[in-house]
Amino acid sequence: KALIVLLILGTIGTLISLSLVSCRDPGILRRVNQEPNESKEAREKKQHRKTWMWNDQAHTWKPTMASYDNDVNAVVRGFDHVCPFTGTAIGANNLRSFHAFTLSINILIYYTIGVAIWGLYSVARDGYTSPFE
Repeated sequence: KALIVLLILGTIGTLISLSLVSCRDPGILRRVNQEPNESKEAREKKQHRKTWMWNDQAHTWKPTMASYDNDVNAVVRGFDHVCPFTGTAIGANNLRSFHAFTLSINILIYYTIGVAIWGLYSVARDGYTSPFE
């Protein structure tokens, strides 16, 4: 029974972390039509560091730490990738939740494989007995 309880708790933890990744805003930025003041000031002072850049694909000014992605058709702050399993972009706001999800799903998979191997070993050693008898 302890094995089943651990499996249920692991599944619940994985589903919670999946919902945190899928339902949280990854860091999508609003459109900025005018060049931000800090970008103008840096350009006027002829500083070489760029804080904001124009993005032709999104038709917006974006911070240098943000990227445009075609899959989500948006500029995402701290963009990492688009995850096909969660169906969302992974960015600055949901990256920790994504790491928690990948960790929990791996633990759950290895735990399930371990229980299956233990069950097969037990059947080979003791023979099969129906749990319904």
